[in-house]
Amino acid sequence: MADLDDLARDIQRHYPRIYIACHVDHRARRGQKTDISARDQTILAHVPGEGIRSRALAAHLKVAPSTVSAALKRLVGMGLIAMASEPGDARARTVRLTQKGRAALSETSVLHLARVKAALARLSAPDRRAVVRGLELLADAAQAASGGE
Repeated sequence: MADLDDLARDIQRHYPRIYIACHVDHRARRGQKTDISARDQTILAHVPGEGIRSRALAAHLKVAPSTVSAALKRLVGMGLIAMASEPGDARARTVRLTQKGRAALSETSVLHLARVKAALARLSAPDRRAVVRGLELLADAAQAASGGE
């Protein structure tokens, strides 16, 4: 059975292979129709499917809530995110990606969607689910280990 050092080294070895195989040339992205800044893309990338409270997003990004608030207003205006009050606490706001926001995030990702889909297509349906679930678990653990939410 592999120990944590071996497993961590395996991830270090495999992640760059995925990145290189699926990475997109950033220069090619500059001509896109989208008006999304690098900061906007970072914010969109940190909004999970179930949404996140705006204060938690600010804490995770290590910026002032007012900074995130201003950026979120801009993203709402662009139709990329939706914000809703929390039941029982009108001051707490939950941020969720809209369909347009998910599309914009995909278009600005460093991983090319078609390349990722082509890689997934080579796997069986159960293996696809296992890969995505594994990445989700690793991302959550990495975030928690780094002091994030």
